[in-house]
Amino acid sequence: WVPYPGQLTLQAFSHIASGANMIGYWHWHSVHNSYETYWKGLLGHDFRPNPVYNEAKTIGKKLKEVGSNFLDTKKKNRVAFVVSNQALSAVDWFPYKNTIFDKTGEHQYNDVLRSYYDPLYRLNVEADILQLGDPRLSNDNYDFLVVPMLYSATDEQLEQLNVFVKNGGNILYSFRSGYTNQDVKARTEVQPALISKAVGAEYELFVEPNRNYGTDKPEKDVTISGTEELSGIDQQPVKYWMELLTTTTGKALATYNHPYWGKYAAITENQYGKGNAFYAGSYLNQQSITDLYKYILKKIGLWTSRQEQEFPIINKQLITKDNAVLDFYFNYSNQEQKVTYCSKNGQSIMNDLSEKQGDTFTLKPWGLQVFKAEN
Repeated sequence: WVPYPGQLTLQAFSHIASGANMIGYWHWHSVHNSYETYWKGLLGHDFRPNPVYNEAKTIGKKLKEVGSNFLDTKKKNRVAFVVSNQALSAVDWFPYKNTIFDKTGEHQYNDVLRSYYDPLYRLNVEADILQLGDPRLSNDNYDFLVVPMLYSATDEQLEQLNVFVKNGGNILYSFRSGYTNQDVKARTEVQPALISKAVGAEYELFVEPNRNYGTDKPEKDVTISGTEELSGIDQQPVKYWMELLTTTTGKALATYNHPYWGKYAAITENQYGKGNAFYAGSYLNQQSITDLYKYILKKIGLWTSRQEQEFPIINKQLITKDNAVLDFYFNYSNQEQKVTYCSKNGQSIMNDLSEKQGDTFTLKPWGLQVFKAEN
């Protein structure tokens, strides 16, 4: 779709801030027939310059001036999402809600992945995305792993994650993790299978989160309430799936508000070896996941001043080939935003602005700023 003025520039530099070594455009011009006729390119069907094309020219001009700063940069993210195409395919066969009666379509693996990715992104925590079993998933590289709905996995893959926690890492699992093996055969071990020793909790039963199930009363959503550590989660609804968790070596961080299932945990925490494992047994809403992230990040020492500044201000960092820090600030909104500068002394590479840690500056709607900062 046609971007607002400034949005194309913001997106180009956002890709760079995420580690891109090149920016390309698709399409160069709008095609004149077939399915993508109205999927607009930089040039329209008449090939004449237009506002989008002209903004692309300004991007090219700016990259010619400052682009050498971005070559061969690297990321040093200490958080990673662990994803699995195998689990994705398995969930498509065995969705976590009844798609016959519920037509919203929100039953895919990627829906759960996004439900965990988006709140972390909005808290300005940068994260890598790695395939399950990747050898880079080690304590040397990461402090915190987020594992959404790992429904199908091998024993070795689950043990790799257990070892990560035992050696001092921190991990957050969503519901249905560990349930089946690589052949999508339900495991005979106590659930969540093989990771229950790290999670410090187990369950035998899972139910639909319908408070009035089996009665003639209208449906009513089940809610959860957090303990003192998660006091922000108060009467927050859950949906689609409830695992009735019983803690073993762990403790409950939230429980279900339900006349029969209220004795069971909805979210748990456990220290395993030198690390910590967290488990969410139901489909949490964005508020609950955000509060859970805030608690975990503070507990494991990853909460900084950058997390005090949330979306629509997005902050990303790159490490240059000469080991300097490039500090990017983006305004993803229609309103002018006051921004707090979080790095050490920095000089903008976009203009003559210079800032010290804790200083504030202003970003225009869809605006951005890039500082070269002390490391």
